[in-house]
Amino acid sequence: NDTATLSITATTQAAEDNTDGLFTITTSNQFPTATLVSFDVGGSATAGTDYTALGTSVNFPANTNSVAIPVEVLFDFDLEGNETVVVTLTGTDNTNVTIGATNDATITITDNDRANVSINDPAAVNEGDSGTATLNFTVSIDASDPGAAITVDYTISGGNEDSDTGTLTFPAGTPILSQTIPVTTNGDTVVENDEEISVTLNNESANADIAGDGVGESSFTDDDSAGLIIDDIFVNEEDGTATFTITLNGNVFFGTTVTYQTSDDTAVSGDDYTTTSGAVTFGSGNNQTRTINIPLIDDGVLESTETFFVDLTNSTSLFVPIIDNRGIATIEDDDNCAPAPILNTDVQTTFCGTFTYDNGTAVSLNDYTDSTAPAGMVLTWSRLSNPLNASAHLLPSEVDNLANDGSYYGFFYDGDNNCASGTIEVELTLNPIPSIGGTLGDERCGPGEVTLSANAAVDADTPPTFNWYDSATGGNLLGTGPTFTDNISTTTSYFVEATANGCVSERQEVIATIYPAPSAGTTTNTSACSIAANGTSIRDLDDLITGQSNGSWSVTTDPSNSIVLGSDNIVDFEGLTDGSYVFTYTTDDATPPFCDNVSSQVTITVNDCDMDTDLDGLFDGIEAILGTDPNNVDSDGDGIEDGVEVGDDSANPLDEDGDGIIDALDSNIDDTDMDGVVDQLDPANTNPCLPNPDSEFCVATVDLEITKTADVDYLRINEQMTFTITVNNISVENAASIQVSEVLDATGFNYISHFTGAGSGVYDEVAGTWDIPLLNAGDSVSLVILVEAIASGFYDNTATIVEVSPFDIDPDNNEATVTIEVGERSNNECGFLFNQFSPNGDGTNDFLYINCITNPEYAGNSLEIYDRYGNQVFATRDYDNTWDGTRNNKELPKGTYFYILDLADGSEVKKGWIQIIR
Repeated sequence: NDTATLSITATTQAAEDNTDGLFTITTSNQFPTATLVSFDVGGSATAGTDYTALGTSVNFPANTNSVAIPVEVLFDFDLEGNETVVVTLTGTDNTNVTIGATNDATITITDNDRANVSINDPAAVNEGDSGTATLNFTVSIDASDPGAAITVDYTISGGNEDSDTGTLTFPAGTPILSQTIPVTTNGDTVVENDEEISVTLNNESANADIAGDGVGESSFTDDDSAGLIIDDIFVNEEDGTATFTITLNGNVFFGTTVTYQTSDDTAVSGDDYTTTSGAVTFGSGNNQTRTINIPLIDDGVLESTETFFVDLTNSTSLFVPIIDNRGIATIEDDDNCAPAPILNTDVQTTFCGTFTYDNGTAVSLNDYTDSTAPAGMVLTWSRLSNPLNASAHLLPSEVDNLANDGSYYGFFYDGDNNCASGTIEVELTLNPIPSIGGTLGDERCGPGEVTLSANAAVDADTPPTFNWYDSATGGNLLGTGPTFTDNISTTTSYFVEATANGCVSERQEVIATIYPAPSAGTTTNTSACSIAANGTSIRDLDDLITGQSNGSWSVTTDPSNSIVLGSDNIVDFEGLTDGSYVFTYTTDDATPPFCDNVSSQVTITVNDCDMDTDLDGLFDGIEAILGTDPNNVDSDGDGIEDGVEVGDDSANPLDEDGDGIIDALDSNIDDTDMDGVVDQLDPANTNPCLPNPDSEFCVATVDLEITKTADVDYLRINEQMTFTITVNNISVENAASIQVSEVLDATGFNYISHFTGAGSGVYDEVAGTWDIPLLNAGDSVSLVILVEAIASGFYDNTATIVEVSPFDIDPDNNEATVTIEVGERSNNECGFLFNQFSPNGDGTNDFLYINCITNPEYAGNSLEIYDRYGNQVFATRDYDNTWDGTRNNKELPKGTYFYILDLADGSEVKKGWIQIIR
């Protein structure tokens, strides 16, 4: 018999953009009988996740030259890099057909997902007067590539790094999704334009896209002003001339003239230099300079280094002040055996706590000159001005480790010949870091003024200044002084630092504590009937008080001597003695000694209600029902009797403004919110923005809109659904202290979980309240609640905005309701997804199962699974009930996940939850 040899090749490569791959098995000779060819599948791609499983064998038909193994690529949204599928031929069931040397082939599935690379626009930074200022540009990716590094080049424009280029690399699979590019500039005192800075991203790697224009922009803000400065100079006596430079530091539109005059210090006019005076003029321009030449006198006398002054006076322009009015000329005597070192005046001479520069390095006296010692001489330092007093010379270890501040003298010294140059003087100042001796916070009951204090340490040489801030570092300066007073409503931390002689202590926290002030509330007196047939005989004391804090009721006056209050605070006056019953509400939540408990009282007038006690045209029983005062002919005090304001039909009393407060209790002369509309005509008595938003008392208003949706409007018992509540701030003002009432109907639903995004507030599922601390103008926040249906029926679920600051100008959009129908559950319907499975390999309920999903009517279906954070963990088309709760061949954690299922049969896309049980 003829034999045949099989080989395999990758005929078509694959890509995630719906390009399927193809393996082709070919034979060296055709054979007369069909043959089963076995193979193994490997590679980095995952069957069932990245491509449809290939099986383990293929039928090679008789009398053909080749057979294909298609690789169907599955769509997903994961940034995962390119992955491979490797097929290796392992054998046949035909002894005359063998596997050749080319027994494996590889198809690469090209990933088409890319990361987005973005760069921010950092806030502008002041350049400062010295040192360097830094702008940090943040480059971020929205996801890392597990298979390859993400790179992006950048080019800097402006700053010390102008034209610098570089490359940022985000390693494969890195959890760090942002990096910074620092750009610096040198601080100076020159008036100049703000320095514009930009960083441009380009040349991103193939697995990334640059978001937007890829340019981060910011600036260094110039914080300088113009002025006149004269420099200090060092000259040798033999130079003949001392030349000073006067600089107009800054860009000015108008010039100035400034006068100058020499004066003696240790150098004497006529002996060491020639007295000189005059004036120099500057025009308009930037950073102009003028020079002054002062003649020097070379006297041939051996003497120490001497100095004289040039003083600037009388700038003719008010806009160009004299910043540095004195220039110092140091004359090095050329009659010494060597010229004196040149003093480096740019080196720091004032220190805090230790002799350490601002950059953290230790001080050495040798830093104060850059001059090189002549041959045979060494740079030497002394605490005395006489350089020939060798016993006062400092050791090298003393030069580099200073013990005290004060004056130090530097010179070149020849020990063999006992000869020295002229000296330079360095005066160092070491200031102690101030210490805070103690602090004192404050405590009070309720909002109001608090006073905090700080004091210096007992041994402080210089009384410090105290600065008060709102944070431990950085933050805002709130005040200066040993005491600080503020008006606050909640417990607040402040931070104080001490500063003296340019030295600053660490900040200490000082706390102002606000204890909640008990509120006795506002009570409303009322009446009740001792004969129930004539009117209301039952009163709930809790309905007669508002705005109270925790507390309890007690009986103060009881004409019947029989009332015992129960836990519900409801009193039935039927059959009790007529008279005035007084009840007292006393708080119990005070924090002593700062707060005391407070009380309020309510009086309930009781009679048989078969009379009109105040003769206002209403029987007392009717007044008990309406809430008017049976002992007061005009309950709201507006001059109109209750009977008139109630109208002819006491069962439907008049309410002119429709605010739920009847006219007999809504004054026709009072204007509570001072909006120009009396209460009886005002639908919102405490809101100055209603009905007239143009009222002068309507200072700030917001308009919040609430919407509520459900992912389904019909479900069965034991099925789950989600409510989504969204609050939109559709006004131009920020809204604060928002509370939304979102109470689930416990008859129809069980609460399972909820989700709010960052900054979206806190939902209390027990109280049914959603508290949102702040919602900026134009922003929105959402709350998603997952519930399980537990009883059939129709259920209305309502979300209501109940609190907001400032006033909400339009209450009509502050409530939203959805209606849900719950039916009996049926799990035998096609397309029904069983939302709990336990993939533990025991052969029972190991896969996510959907009824009839492989039926032809569901061809082209798609399924996506997400975790609770919104990350996709599984996606496929033509699902076949084979997902076992894994991602990239790794088990997902147990818990709740969310799905999106499109059955592709024209029905609505389904959304819901699943639970993996392990």
